[in-house]
Amino acid sequence: MSHRILIIEDNEDLRNTLGDALEMMGYDVETAPDGPTGLQTALAHMPEAALVDIGLPGIDGFQVAQGIRQSLGKDMLLVALSGYGQDSDRERALQAGFNTHLTKPASISVLRKTLAQLDLK
Repeated sequence: MSHRILIIEDNEDLRNTLGDALEMMGYDVETAPDGPTGLQTALAHMPEAALVDIGLPGIDGFQVAQGIRQSLGKDMLLVALSGYGQDSDRERALQAGFNTHLTKPASISVLRKTLAQLDLK
């Protein structure tokens, strides 16, 4: 079964590279370049997981996570992607509704392990 993944990332190269890698792993991938588009895409397509950059234009990743949780509940796996990896950054991500926080650049093996949670549901 192919899981639906949403990537919300403003860096086009990273968004495309990550999308291509996940598609090669067998995921069905949607992408969005900013917070508002990402939130709209999540609500319209209801992916099983979303990889969300924290520093997004429009609305930040924390606001995206809060909007997803308010509208769709806790079923979606939300993964924060950030260049900031302090304990306080991780804690803030969890408080916003993310399931986990990964520091960029996240390796493919870490992403694979994180997304394997989808198979456990």
